[in-house]
Amino acid sequence: MKTYVIANPPCGIYRGDLTLGYAYYQTLLDIHSRYLRYFKGLEVICHKYSLNALGKRAEKLPLDGTIKSLEEYVGRWIKDASLRDKLNLSFEGNLLDTSPESIRHVQTTFRQLHEKGYVVRKGETFYLDGEKIGKDFDLKDLIWRINFFSKRSKKEFLRVLGDMSDPIRITKKRTYSIPNPFGGEEIAPIFGIANLWGAYFDQEIDFMAASEKEMTRYLVLRFLSQVPISSKLPMKNIFIYNYIEPEGGFGAWDLMELSKDGYSADSLRYAFAKSCSLSKQKTRIMKSLLEGGKKLLYLVGNLKKLFYKNDLKFKGFSGAADESYLKGMGSFRYSITLENLEVKLRNLSRCINISRDRGDFDSTKTGFFDEYITLVRELSPFCPFVCGKALSGL
Repeated sequence: MKTYVIANPPCGIYRGDLTLGYAYYQTLLDIHSRYLRYFKGLEVICHKYSLNALGKRAEKLPLDGTIKSLEEYVGRWIKDASLRDKLNLSFEGNLLDTSPESIRHVQTTFRQLHEKGYVVRKGETFYLDGEKIGKDFDLKDLIWRINFFSKRSKKEFLRVLGDMSDPIRITKKRTYSIPNPFGGEEIAPIFGIANLWGAYFDQEIDFMAASEKEMTRYLVLRFLSQVPISSKLPMKNIFIYNYIEPEGGFGAWDLMELSKDGYSADSLRYAFAKSCSLSKQKTRIMKSLLEGGKKLLYLVGNLKKLFYKNDLKFKGFSGAADESYLKGMGSFRYSITLENLEVKLRNLSRCINISRDRGDFDSTKTGFFDEYITLVRELSPFCPFVCGKALSGL
């Protein structure tokens, strides 16, 4: 089975378990991951806890100033966390910027860039020479080999790389940071999380994600750091997710309450997916979407009860997903994909009611059930809890 690597962007640990913004993009990545598994037959590798702990905020913790103590703190933090499980994220494993593997690989990357002449030192501070990298490599050609979601983000990526006249600072004085093998300031945490991936994957990264703000810091920095020292593309696909503007403000969305059970979590996942937009920098998340999700899940559950009451049980998939579904899922057009599934499920329910009124449901129920199973399968990346119950008959 072919593997597909998703580099889950390291998120901070200092604002709680999983903030609403983090939950939003983590859910979008999980939907994409499930789609690749279910419909493309790929073995998807993506870390469940991809965390950034190094940096200035760590200095406020009651620790002894060593990275080891910070790594132990992160380990305890993970044990107390639960929201990723409540949201039914399918990722596995931990990737920490404090781990020995991450630190060694970042230091190796820093050293290679320095030895090749792409890092310049000014006093205690070190800089990445983006202008020299741009002269030595055809960056534009490399960028055109990367697939961007959306096209607007590709233009921004090209714009940023077109202005490399100022060197990029890659060291900072921090108590908790990666030691610099050449002395002076420590390696900046942002350089660390941009370049730690090679410690975990020995193949090209298929998919990287970031917010629009982090694209210019995190993804561009990774691109410039990797091009001079690796023959591999820094990443094959880039997904830029939206800033979210939740109705009523962030405080009005209690993630623990909104994911208190599998049905609630699926409704929240539905709301996130419905809000995803490739054309907008910011997207609104409305509370009415939670109710819309509950109505859809209620419909799926009622149809399941009807079919299983009539001795129709899931024995395997027979119908194939249509091309419009595959195209929509592959291009992150989640809102329109969900709308199409909702229309088809409502139409199916209506046709079933008509058939029952006519009295010929017994002769048509198998065809209806096959259509239902196909639609549940297509809905399952968005709402895995309820769809799993529908397929198992629970």
